[in-house]
Amino acid sequence: MAYYGLVEYVDRLVGRVLATLQETGLLNNTIVVYFSDHGEMLGEHGRWHKGCFYEAGAGVPIVVRFPGDAVKGGQVVPAVVSLVDLFPTVCEWGGVETPFEVDGDSLNPLLRGGAAG
Repeated sequence: MAYYGLVEYVDRLVGRVLATLQETGLLNNTIVVYFSDHGEMLGEHGRWHKGCFYEAGAGVPIVVRFPGDAVKGGQVVPAVVSLVDLFPTVCEWGGVETPFEVDGDSLNPLLRGGAAG
């Protein structure tokens, strides 16, 4: 139950961030990204730690909110991606080249309905 309480708390905090962006007039030119470093097993398969590769422990949320209609809202992208993909993605959003060789690929093609890079 504590985990679900924490999820609800984070949800409220994200709502406060979005409300503040709206109040300050920044919502329509701000990309908001929420992600986590790992999932939680929460007793699935009798496990309570993250040291396994079941989906509940390995899968992580990545939620992106774009201003306007730059990306279709409400979509779920089933492709396997990694948090290392966030750096080249954010660089692309900012209109800059990645300053060095990176392992990740931009998520932008996926966000726009295309295939993984």
